[in-house]
Amino acid sequence: MNSKFSTAGFVLSLALSSVVAAVPSRAATVDVIVDAYLNSSSGGTPATISLTAGETFTVTAGQPAGTKIGQAFIPPWTQGGLTAPYGALVGEIGLGPFFLIGTSFTGFSPSNDTLKLFYWDSNFEDNSGSITAFVTAVPEASTWAMMILGFFGVGLAAYRRKSKLIFRFA
Repeated sequence: MNSKFSTAGFVLSLALSSVVAAVPSRAATVDVIVDAYLNSSSGGTPATISLTAGETFTVTAGQPAGTKIGQAFIPPWTQGGLTAPYGALVGEIGLGPFFLIGTSFTGFSPSNDTLKLFYWDSNFEDNSGSITAFVTAVPEASTWAMMILGFFGVGLAAYRRKSKLIFRFA
């Protein structure tokens, strides 16, 4: 039986398996509990999730904006340059400005940073209950394009060397 072993083919398969193992599985959804007392914008600490540069992220929540868990409050509350209904789900990336998430929001992370989620309120001491937010982060399309281009480059290099690096075993 005549068996051929290509060093370039071996290197290609090794490189592909290394890259596939290194691809982050960040497309999964993470559940984040935003507690009305502990994660209040007026005295609590935020619920957080790490974002990677170049990711598009989506936050969804079943709680309607402007509802204090169980009750609706009027007028809206203003803090840090944002006016939003009491009880709204609000976010902040790093030290950036607050933004209203409400029940659904899609954004982009320009750098490695932290997404902070808050329960929007003027007095955290009278809050109770929580909201579950579902955060999904997906790498930007150009990241995938660069990875595919890299696969093509490794494959082309292996193809061009194929005729020079063939070992034959009897």
